[in-house]
Amino acid sequence: MTLSSKKDIKAGLRQGYPREEFVKRLHCVYGTSGGGVWMYPPHRWDRSSWFLPYTKRIGNATKEDYDAGARGSLYYLGPVSEFYMDELFGNSPGPAGYLEDLYLGGPDGRLAYKKGLASILKILPEIENDFNDHGRVEKIKRSIIFTLMLVNTFSQGRNELKVYRTGPL
Repeated sequence: MTLSSKKDIKAGLRQGYPREEFVKRLHCVYGTSGGGVWMYPPHRWDRSSWFLPYTKRIGNATKEDYDAGARGSLYYLGPVSEFYMDELFGNSPGPAGYLEDLYLGGPDGRLAYKKGLASILKILPEIENDFNDHGRVEKIKRSIIFTLMLVNTFSQGRNELKVYRTGPL
């Protein structure tokens, strides 16, 4: 790739060219880092104390990358500064920062997150005996219950009645 073509590509990205156009102009195979959303798990939280529908989001993003011309993807968890869950250093678990407006879009986003988790929790008893999961469904249920508690506690602290007092979901 020549210096002028590198400048052309950078200029095109700054001007907001669609990714498909950017990929067509490359002189190599285009690959991505797995869907554009990186996250790090909280280091001092119990591993079953949070639940994110990360795989669905990554699956959709990977399909979009493929449609744009990507033919390689590195699927992994990445730097703390892309998706905040907890501070890297400290003596105790930090707050559930991933429930902030920045990530879930405010009370409406938290309510949608809560409803989504509750809907999963409702169907788990129907499927848990359909396969030998070595206790994984039980761990998923525990994670969802704990996460619902975090959402309710977080929302109650912000007086978001429509989130933490929704009644049966």
